[in-house]
Amino acid sequence: MADYSVPKQILALKPKGTMVKKIKGSYYVYNYKNIKTNGKWKIKMGECIGSIREDTGFIPNASYVFEDRISVYEYGQYYLVHEAAASVLESLKLFFNNEDAIRIYLISIIFYINGMDGISSLEDYYDQSYFCLKYPSVSLSYYKAKQLLDALGRREDKKKGFLEYLIDLSDEMAIDGHDFVSYSKLDDLSQYGNKYHKTGNRQYNMISAYDINTHTPVFAKMFSGSLLDKTSIKDVLKAFNIKGKLLIMDAGFYSADNIKLFEEGNSYIIPLSENLNDYKKYVDTIDYSSSFIYKAYRKSDPVFYREYDLESKRIIVYKNMSINALEADDYQGKIGIDDNYTNEEYERLKDRFGIIILQTNTSLSPEEVYYKYKSRWSIETFYDTLKNKIDFDALNQQSYYILEGLCFISVIIGLIHHEFKKALQGSKINYRDAFMIGRSVKIHNNGKDYEIANIAKKSRQLFEALGHTVISIADI
Repeated sequence: MADYSVPKQILALKPKGTMVKKIKGSYYVYNYKNIKTNGKWKIKMGECIGSIREDTGFIPNASYVFEDRISVYEYGQYYLVHEAAASVLESLKLFFNNEDAIRIYLISIIFYINGMDGISSLEDYYDQSYFCLKYPSVSLSYYKAKQLLDALGRREDKKKGFLEYLIDLSDEMAIDGHDFVSYSKLDDLSQYGNKYHKTGNRQYNMISAYDINTHTPVFAKMFSGSLLDKTSIKDVLKAFNIKGKLLIMDAGFYSADNIKLFEEGNSYIIPLSENLNDYKKYVDTIDYSSSFIYKAYRKSDPVFYREYDLESKRIIVYKNMSINALEADDYQGKIGIDDNYTNEEYERLKDRFGIIILQTNTSLSPEEVYYKYKSRWSIETFYDTLKNKIDFDALNQQSYYILEGLCFISVIIGLIHHEFKKALQGSKINYRDAFMIGRSVKIHNNGKDYEIANIAKKSRQLFEALGHTVISIADI
């Protein structure tokens, strides 16, 4: 009886997405596709694209070029980020099964390195990178990626567990809202919002928290572009178990009802906006007898302050003299150019430049309150990474659930970014340059095994700075 079976060692040599048929002792490779007939899926064999010989591997037909198996893979940048942020993957595995944790991790790394240019691009990046060799059983097809992101939006228990794990690790967090432009008119969250007069487009909003000490994201949640931050924050505080924390808020979250929510088991620091009665009441009461020196960015700014104790809260008026001078110069430079700026108005405002009024229920000193509030700038670096470095704006999704899934991915990207930058400390190489240097290092499949290619001096130095020896890396 004739034997038409194909040995495993032959199957291992076939290109992805093909099938092998044994004919008269030789092995021929065919394209195929799945078709549905009478409600059942069947495999339909396509054209022959080549043959396989055990000693030489896949031999394509003369006409077969683009469908050939990839033999050169992107390696350096993917390997370095993967290894530097390995602790993020281990944390994900505490809440997700291994396959989902790995898929979330790989999607986050691919978006981190290449930018968020669409879910459909994930499979190509995966197939062209060493990830398809390290994790051959993990699919990043459009369907699988979309299915995972949709599940992250619909099934919140594991995602929420991971985010509350991050919340538990944080003692002091800045919470802020940010808007992202949406060019889609169909997605569930895209609405006209407060930035419409500037952008001319709809938007969706994100509220996120950032640990001011570790500079890592803590959580993020998407909201309709039409909702104000002071409304959305109520849902955030209900969604997560946030207790025993110092919450450093933005002025957009201020309302009497929200202050009561902030006080429920937490302490807070929040600025008063200029349209509040309390701001108008205290803005001109600065006391120049109390001061400290605020040191940041190699600068030393004199800051005067005056404090008021009011039952369960404190109002502290600050005036940063360096900011006062900068804002005064800026205003004067616009007089005579812009009709909204006049000498009369300058005389009225000049003593208010550089003033910020903070409300808090903490027992921290005025100087400590000021430093804590100023430390919230770090959350802007998170938004800058999302908006300008990985282009979160480019994701024109029409599904609320997928947007929520991508919002979770943004937190993982922030964690990966932090770990990679931490690994680079002391190397004098920034992460963008590390991507460029690492990108030159490839994996080449010579038909029998894998070898590292393009090992330039800069590449070797980068790998060594991160604790790796590029020449010996062959354990795919």
